[in-house]
Amino acid sequence: MFHNFLLGRLYPVHSKIHSMNPISKLLCFLLFIVISFFSATLPLCILLLVFIILFLNMTNISIRTYFTIIKFLIPIYLVAIIINLIMSISLFDTFIILLRFTFVIFYIMVLTLTTPFTELIYGLEKILFLFKLIGVNTSKLALSITLFFRSFSSLIDEINRIIKTEASRGLDFYHSTVKEKILLFRSFIMPSLIFVERRNKELRKSMLLRLYSTRRKRTNFRMNKIGLFDGFMLFIHIILLFLVIKKAIL
Repeated sequence: MFHNFLLGRLYPVHSKIHSMNPISKLLCFLLFIVISFFSATLPLCILLLVFIILFLNMTNISIRTYFTIIKFLIPIYLVAIIINLIMSISLFDTFIILLRFTFVIFYIMVLTLTTPFTELIYGLEKILFLFKLIGVNTSKLALSITLFFRSFSSLIDEINRIIKTEASRGLDFYHSTVKEKILLFRSFIMPSLIFVERRNKELRKSMLLRLYSTRRKRTNFRMNKIGLFDGFMLFIHIILLFLVIKKAIL
């Protein structure tokens, strides 16, 4: 279960999406969030489903790889269904909401699977530049956001390590009852979180030793230029946004 968790990891293959400017990818992501917000009907969700499948296919990463995240979202789905039932929201509307939420998660996976850690920081810094006007340190904010998503992969790696250690002692997590799984999970979730926090602190110290500073302007390793494909993807997202808003209004 946990060894297939890919959110926050880089998937090193060659594709047009991998080579996109990180700023363009983040702008496309923001446009996609708006598109998802207006896609409140089944026909629009079907249109969005076709788009997201084509988009995932362009990353040269198996679509099955993206769907591994579904098993981790099942608890969220169940909680959302229960809450919506309590609030008297129909199952159909709940289905549409969860479908849109899943599309956004898939898009976040595209960002993390196709963009190196440093490029995500660079792109977020540029996207958040308006926050500088109100005195926000955008470099520090971008680093914190990126570390948050990267922490998922570290957490899962540590959980897998503990599961293997417990299995060598005769405590098989995957072949135990639901009650036993809950008890085992409770026993190693806190050590895993402590490990991730320590690892993040070590990463911050390592960055300081390399003279990384969020208070000074830095050069970037790559020459991030916006190419024709970046413009094409932005154009497609804008057209899709226009069609979805037009359909939602009419």
